[in-house]
Amino acid sequence: MSRSNNAIEHSPARPAEARGAPRYVVELCVSAIPIDPHSIPLLDIFDAYRLYCDVGNENGCVRHALRLGFFKDTATAAAVAMYLASYFDAPRVLELGNVRKAHSIHLTFKPLKDIGASGRHAVIELTGERPAHQRNPVASRVVAPAAAQLKGAPRSLLSRILSSRQTDHGAS
Repeated sequence: MSRSNNAIEHSPARPAEARGAPRYVVELCVSAIPIDPHSIPLLDIFDAYRLYCDVGNENGCVRHALRLGFFKDTATAAAVAMYLASYFDAPRVLELGNVRKAHSIHLTFKPLKDIGASGRHAVIELTGERPAHQRNPVASRVVAPAAAQLKGAPRSLLSRILSSRQTDHGAS
């Protein structure tokens, strides 16, 4: 099983589940032993979404998976996974069917590792820089105000100091 930030893994769906709208979660970590709440950082983003631990059986072994959900689309889940990659090794996006989501909705997990988060952010907006072909370098250029370009206009302290130094060095 490959662990990658861009991977979207689909859980097996029954025909009844396939008709419903999928829900996406970010799987933060997986462990063979129960996840210690003192090892999970208490982040503000956990207040905006449901953090829970799902216990399942994978290849005959008990598996504890810490997940954050629920997202309506993969783009939002992927953006949150990217943000959480600085706190977890390999967060990944999973698609859950309705039955699995219904089971998960009753589970909760309370992280206890204090990392100094403020608790003031109800929503975290994740944005990226616009692609280079959409940027307008001419519009972002700073243009000096016309009044400052006029002769006799008040000059800043720094420009007066620099001009006096140039005059002093030119005289010697």
